[in-house]
Amino acid sequence: MNKDLKLEALIEACGYGLLEPAKRLIDDGVNVNGYQDNLSPLIASVYGQNIALVELLVKSGAIINQGEL
Repeated sequence: MNKDLKLEALIEACGYGLLEPAKRLIDDGVNVNGYQDNLSPLIASVYGQNIALVELLVKSGAIINQGEL
């Protein structure tokens, strides 16, 4: 799977609250600070109200205050 598809999969997993697939993708090296269509994994997790995923992303290095895009 290419880098863009992996980021898209991580964003979707975060948005839908799929913790285990998200963990696997992060362990596989997907950039937790990546953006696609103005969404990051962290933003998708917040929109989906997935606190466990927000915590996982922050522990994995997600930047919580990136400023304006």
